[in-house]
Amino acid sequence: AWRVALGARLSAVRIDAEMRPATLGGAEAVDRDGWTARLSPSLTARWELSDTTTVFARVEQAVRPAGVSDADAAFRRYRGDRVTLFEVGARSDSWRENLSGEISAGWIDWRDVQADIVTPGGDLATDNVGDGTIRFVSLKAVWRPIETLEVSGGMFFNHNTLVPSRLSVIGAGRTDIPNVAPLGAQLGISREGRGPAGLPLRLGADFRYVGRSRLGVGPGLDVPHGGYLAGELTARLGDDRRAATLRVSNPFDGDGVRYGMGSPYRLWDPQVAPVRPLTVRLSFDAAF
Repeated sequence: AWRVALGARLSAVRIDAEMRPATLGGAEAVDRDGWTARLSPSLTARWELSDTTTVFARVEQAVRPAGVSDADAAFRRYRGDRVTLFEVGARSDSWRENLSGEISAGWIDWRDVQADIVTPGGDLATDNVGDGTIRFVSLKAVWRPIETLEVSGGMFFNHNTLVPSRLSVIGAGRTDIPNVAPLGAQLGISREGRGPAGLPLRLGADFRYVGRSRLGVGPGLDVPHGGYLAGELTARLGDDRRAATLRVSNPFDGDGVRYGMGSPYRLWDPQVAPVRPLTVRLSFDAAF
């Protein structure tokens, strides 16, 4: 059986910023954007091969509005960017007993990518840095060997390319899209049972690999981050009315660099945002 869904989103944005560059004669010219309307369509098709297996395809589009940035003692505008997604895949609720999964592949077309740049004057500003493409493969699976144990995981792989459009600012040549990692993975395990005094006990572990990417493009922003394993262990003893929860974040006390660079005016002395170190937290909650 085929199922098709068609939709669209209409967004209207008004930019109130005014730019009044003074002329030599003392007069001021007003540059005002006003209202901007953009339509973002979407189309999804699904074919049910059997009671447990479905093939799907979708096309979606999303937009971000334009804006104004302040740099080099002047204001300048940047255009709104547009992302178009094409994806095909298959989903099964039961490849075998107690096992389900999903696989998909697709292509993303990203026009007028908005990103941070460092201007020739040394200021940090937002601008349209170019057009990008992302080709990706995504895998997900959930396995429940017994009723009280669930194992879930997923991975994605992608290849992305950014074609610069402001060569005077970010340099020539193709590069990667900022903050888009080529690899990521997740593994989760949860177990439910009974603990002391017969109270419900839930144990969980979640591990995520954050792929390596770049903070931005061009001098001062070509800073790597990611490439680390984030983990969390939890134990919850209690029911919906009262419970105690023990949470351990970063159990291996690993280090890494999260998104961020500190002060944008100290690019000669790079600063990083480290991951949270090993953290243990015990909390109690009750409902009355």
